[in-house]
Amino acid sequence: MNATIVEQIIRLVPAVVAMAVFSVFTVLKIMKDYAPFMFTPIVIMMALSVGIDQASHVASAEDHGDDVTHIYVSGGSMSDPYYQFYSDSEGTTEISELDISHSYTFHRLNGATSHPFYVSDSGYEQESSAKVTITGDGSSSSGISGSESFTISFGDDFTVDDTLSYYCTVHSGMVGEFSLTETVSLPNIPATAISTGNHTSLVAALTHANLVGALSGEGPYTVFAPTDEAFEELGLNLSEYDTEEENNTLAMILSYHVAMGSAMSSDLSDGMEINTLIQEPISVNIYGQGAVVLNGEASVTAADVETSNGVIHIIDKVLMPPSLTTVTPPVGEICYDMDTHTVDVTKTEETCEKMWIPSVDIPMTAAATTIHTSLVAALEKANLTTTLKGDGPFTVFAPTDTAFADAGINLDDYDTAEKISALSDILLRHVVSGKVLSSNLSDGMEATALSGHVLTFKIGDTVTVDNAIVTIEDVPVSNGVIHVIDKVLMPVKEEETKEEESKEEDKPVCDHVIGLDSTGYAYSPASLTIKVGETVCWQWTDSADLHNVAEISAEGDQMRKEGGIYSGETAKTV
Repeated sequence: MNATIVEQIIRLVPAVVAMAVFSVFTVLKIMKDYAPFMFTPIVIMMALSVGIDQASHVASAEDHGDDVTHIYVSGGSMSDPYYQFYSDSEGTTEISELDISHSYTFHRLNGATSHPFYVSDSGYEQESSAKVTITGDGSSSSGISGSESFTISFGDDFTVDDTLSYYCTVHSGMVGEFSLTETVSLPNIPATAISTGNHTSLVAALTHANLVGALSGEGPYTVFAPTDEAFEELGLNLSEYDTEEENNTLAMILSYHVAMGSAMSSDLSDGMEINTLIQEPISVNIYGQGAVVLNGEASVTAADVETSNGVIHIIDKVLMPPSLTTVTPPVGEICYDMDTHTVDVTKTEETCEKMWIPSVDIPMTAAATTIHTSLVAALEKANLTTTLKGDGPFTVFAPTDTAFADAGINLDDYDTAEKISALSDILLRHVVSGKVLSSNLSDGMEATALSGHVLTFKIGDTVTVDNAIVTIEDVPVSNGVIHVIDKVLMPVKEEETKEEESKEEDKPVCDHVIGLDSTGYAYSPASLTIKVGETVCWQWTDSADLHNVAEISAEGDQMRKEGGIYSGETAKTV
């Protein structure tokens, strides 16, 4: 190809589509508050297209244009079937039925003059009803003969269940009926996608990328059509594709789902590759009872949806072209590697594997990393996805899938409004308003999460937020920043709080405290005079050095005195 596939596709958009889009801008302004994917131009464009097609059909029927089929009627005989019908003036190709989606012009074969011929849907020598329009020579009582002819057209209310009779206007016994059929015209690919009810996002994306006209063309095409759920999982936000370069990227993504030719599921085989419109192949694997998987990730959930210009196979994921998963980030961009899940700020001039450029929003980035499936599902469950797609900016401390598993969170358990509210509170503990980079953090710093919980940061060999370690810092997103953490920041349970308070209340009032001296190897004070009734506490400041105290029989003994005083379990204070 002399130009890029995307450029060729964009050039294919008909001028009439552009005019249709322009004409409905006022309508779109009224509907602009709907979700970003719910673009309506395609619906209106298709309605206009249908209207134009219908008008053309009526005009051609009335004008007896090229859409009319010519039929040649024999001289006739007194025995059934009375007449023979041919598609050619030589009388070699016989016609056995009429397709009511067409118009027909009847002529007499070889200028026959015997048995004048006519048709009606109302019976012998009766004028046809309004369902059938007949123009030209002859009438219900005179018929045609010689060089005469008439044209018949069927209205939309005429069906194959109606009757169309043919007869001789001289001999009342010469009456027969046509066999009627109707060709059901399939809609094209965009119209079919609209009709499924599950491809609103795909149609909106095609409209945004100016590809509707291309996929309305003759084709044939094979389209692997992601569902609305697939687009939602990806987190694709059409409003972010607002430059020519970004629209070309969107067109590449969509064109990667289209191949030339009509490939039915029976044409697919395990291990084959399908070349797409952007000349990048899709790999096909077939498992078990015929389950079809594309690129090892997208399953075909419904196959062989036929259209007038090809076939659609419905898939459960949006496919990303390989050429878009390896890019060179601009100078100063942080490089996030989706294979190793690491961030490298030094890769500013090198190739960065699987990095999104430009940055996309928080839910889309989380989904793209593949280590936050549980987080993305939890956000959806708690109805927070839309919130975190907002302008923000937000700082999100994102627990990994392993962190969710360790916390024992089962989203199926959150099945009431109260429990979903509790889940929302857990998730909002991980979100801070504003963009807080790792360079903005300091030891002991606090930040209030959207839940109202105060997060505490510690800076040492690692960065921690509350009890979670930050494993990946400063993942760039379009509406803030993500820091990956290894634990879910769970609220302290009420029972645990009461237990801690109870322990504090049970601690004795110490008259004397013995601890370690500054060397850490001797007690301080080394000797102590104790009065009857006084309480002595041994206390360590380091929680790692838990201890207990026991009475011994003599100085230097390593074993405690049998039946003597013993503090019991180890603790910081005994």
